[in-house]
Amino acid sequence: MFFKGNAAIPNQEAYLKLMRELGIVFNGTTLSERVDYYITMPSKNITEGIVFMRDAIVTPKFDEEEFKREIQVVIGEVDRNESNPFFWFLRAQEELLWFKHPTRKDVLGDRDTITTSTIKKMRTIQERYYVPNNSVLVIAGDVDPARAFADAEREFASWKPSKKDPHIAYPVPVHPALPATSSFVLHKQVQVPYVQVAWHGPSVRSDEKATYAADVLSFILGQPASAFQ
Repeated sequence: MFFKGNAAIPNQEAYLKLMRELGIVFNGTTLSERVDYYITMPSKNITEGIVFMRDAIVTPKFDEEEFKREIQVVIGEVDRNESNPFFWFLRAQEELLWFKHPTRKDVLGDRDTITTSTIKKMRTIQERYYVPNNSVLVIAGDVDPARAFADAEREFASWKPSKKDPHIAYPVPVHPALPATSSFVLHKQVQVPYVQVAWHGPSVRSDEKATYAADVLSFILGQPASAFQ
């Protein structure tokens, strides 16, 4: 919904027209620990691009009709995921691994959550988490750093930090440790069986340095030429 109408651009048609004029290609990704929106464009349009991103992030319109259409787009993502046997494998694993709060790691969401979404819920999420003190702006490419910093400072100056740090005001509950080793077998129409082992790693909130060690270890374990194999 950020890539549609906002306070400066009346609707998605005008939004797409401006993107064509500025040579913008846009996309976004969602993972369990972050969401990002990004645009790629000619560096000569850096100032206009920063304004474009500012308007999208700070003043989304959340038009009711566009929102209804976007719900169907996300339901289409659910359809595509559910057609893949590996999706059901990962979901079953996550439900065991994060047994108390399995939806915390579910970046897609289920059909009921998606179809019952409302503009009010979207505004709550935006006002709670889409704030400067929970965000980072990254500018990369063939640009003059001084100009880029000046443009960002000027255009985002009106976007004020929230008085409530979302990590303090709305703390994520600590997930309990796994009580025991468990396993499951999932039967689907596949040609090749798949085996996976998963475990709880160190938490970035309680032992940040250990998370880097865990990343390195898991990478080594996954290398076919590793002695651990």
